[in-house]
Amino acid sequence: SGMPLENDPLTFRSCIHRLVTKSLSQNRYGDFLDNDVQAFGAQPIKPTLERCKEIVPQTQPNLILINAGSSDCFQQEHWGPAFVYQKMRNLVNYLFEASPRATIIMSTIITSPWDNVEDCVKSANAQIRQVATDLIREGKPIVMAEMHHDQGLPHRVEVKHIGKDKMHPIDEGYFLMGDIFIDAIQEVDEKGWIKAPVVNGIAFDGEAERHAEEAKSKEQVKETPDEKATGEAKKDGESPKTQRRRNV
Repeated sequence: SGMPLENDPLTFRSCIHRLVTKSLSQNRYGDFLDNDVQAFGAQPIKPTLERCKEIVPQTQPNLILINAGSSDCFQQEHWGPAFVYQKMRNLVNYLFEASPRATIIMSTIITSPWDNVEDCVKSANAQIRQVATDLIREGKPIVMAEMHHDQGLPHRVEVKHIGKDKMHPIDEGYFLMGDIFIDAIQEVDEKGWIKAPVVNGIAFDGEAERHAEEAKSKEQVKETPDEKATGEAKKDGESPKTQRRRNV
């Protein structure tokens, strides 16, 4: 059955944390608690698949959010919009193969202020939508999170939400994207698609369990005998306590 979100605080991370209790992560970023994340900068779709092969088989996440393709458009000399359909299809197929219990939220990519990049974005998005449509028809647990404003939906990232680098959103844009993902998470939750995570060795409650492990480790260090004193005592046939008293 699903895990209701209606009583959750209206924060992106808290909603996700209630649903996905084990994070697919090798890195930690930010100065907030439970900041595990599996993310790499400037990754087109095909390299993203290679990154997933490094972690998905071991962790088998139960909910996967995909927002990939913008780097294909920003790196058109190497990638571009050609074959986005097949590359995205390969990525999603692999994720289902490596993590059979997963539900996947696909998403289109946001607008760009550069005309040549925006042309690529629109082509890539059309292909991404087609991948989602085809997989949904096949009965896969997938929903689409529409990020581009050209579909006539409100509260989408527009050019005014793009930062000075002409690539990444400002904070307001990221909040808009987060809200769209929240809506998609609520949708799959209402469908009852989110399954319990597998036992993969990652802490259930994130930072709280990590703190407990660190505290236990510190206590073990405190209880470890003074190796130097122990060694000297063994040499002289005395206990560490006796030797320290003699040396005072």
